[in-house]
Amino acid sequence: MDANAAKLIGAGLATISLAGVGVGIGQIFGSYISGSLRNPAAAPKVFGNVLLGFALTEAVALYALVIAMLLLFVSNPPIAAARLHRLRAAGGVARHHLRGALRASVEAGPAEHRPHLGEARPTPAGRSSSAPRS
Repeated sequence: MDANAAKLIGAGLATISLAGVGVGIGQIFGSYISGSLRNPAAAPKVFGNVLLGFALTEAVALYALVIAMLLLFVSNPPIAAARLHRLRAAGGVARHHLRGALRASVEAGPAEHRPHLGEARPTPAGRSSSAPRS
């Protein structure tokens, strides 16, 4: 199984608890409304407990979403290390590409002399762009 597929399946499984949270919140407020209709005098006294139950139930949903986001967006170091090991075992492919990229960037000079990498930088007043910096 691919690592990205496993991450997506894990994130989906982590969000299954949101269905339980929805049922729990519906139960809390449904019971509150039912109880307040039976005994309207006790409704203001119980409302604080209802909000506490709602907050604790909603915290489960937030925990589930945090776990899902962690699964989706945090890189997995053991998988990355295994991938790097495979690249190195394949004849130093990664090292060769890194060496070539480093050599090309050194030969090109500073970033301001490479217009294809972004916008041109403004030259400070009183100094030409070809003059060496001190």
